[in-house]
Amino acid sequence: MPTLRLADVDRLMLPGDLLLYHQDDSLRDVAIARGGRSTYCHAGMLDRDLGEWRVLQMLMWRGGRSTSLAKEVAKNRGCWDWFSTNPGNRWHEFNRLGAVKWMRHYVNRGYGWGHLIADGILHLPIVRFLTPVNCDDETEDWHPPFCSEAVSAACRKGGGVDPVPHLPDRLTEPGDLARSLFYEYRATLMP
Repeated sequence: MPTLRLADVDRLMLPGDLLLYHQDDSLRDVAIARGGRSTYCHAGMLDRDLGEWRVLQMLMWRGGRSTSLAKEVAKNRGCWDWFSTNPGNRWHEFNRLGAVKWMRHYVNRGYGWGHLIADGILHLPIVRFLTPVNCDDETEDWHPPFCSEAVSAACRKGGGVDPVPHLPDRLTEPGDLARSLFYEYRATLMP
């Protein structure tokens, strides 16, 4: 996997691209990553605001935020992976700016604890076996989303493409986004 400086890829990134975070220094991060069958524990979306790259993300304990990508990469060296969204423009109907606009609606909203806890419970073997999964995105409720749920919902509702078909937004985890054909890994970002 290539590791590239943020300054070297600045002109290659586009609003709406995916950012996935991997770090295993806390039990919470390990549980999210391994529960999702990947190394990733967090997801965000790229936004360009006043000439600066921003990360639109849902943070535990803080909710929806727009944070400086440069500061995130400097603070967490080698932990952010950049994925291009809709590589090769395979999904012609995708509205990149619509997805970003939808993701901006989550800024300053609460964090989706209800959905995160429900998703975690569904990973328990007996519960998973006994609980039918509703794969219909249209049955979503009013609860705020968690990180990867927000990215998936923004692409589907604002961008017009479901990045993980047959999996509702509320069950979409960072690893699901990493495996989606809608995204292509480009680089691990360094300051």
